Amino acid sequence: MATKIIVFGKPKVLKKNPWLSGKLASLVKKGLARVKKEYILADLPPWAEDPSRLSRAQIYQILRFSKVAHETRGMSIEDRILRIKQEASGPTGMARPKARVELPRIGRIITIAQAMGLSIPPEIARAPVPSTPATPQVAVIRE
Repeated sequence: MATKIIVFGKPKVLKKNPWLSGKLASLVKKGLARVKKEYILADLPPWAEDPSRLSRAQIYQILRFSKVAHETRGMSIEDRILRIKQEASGPTGMARPKARVELPRIGRIITIAQAMGLSIPPEIARAPVPSTPATPQVAVIRE
């Protein structure tokens, strides 16, 4: 049983890496998986608290994985992992695009240039506005 701990107010699970023991360890030795850590500080699964808060992409991925896991029941663990990697991994195509606002990283230089009385090109004098943001965002400029 894994140990539940609270880190910065969020529940986490401290558990031993399952790839280091049992049937999964043989897959690591064959090179089908890579393991970096002996212990894992993991988040609770998204469906543990409120499944209705899952996104469409998460629900689709859970269904895709469950379908392959059900079809491969009774097969060797190696065959199951290979099928899951082939059929149930990769992007779902349902993720929402994130709008990124690129702010110039030369705010301090602009301030110094203004203090010296130098002219500043208009392209870098203000932050560019994204063409189609997913959600309304407020640009924050620190000088």
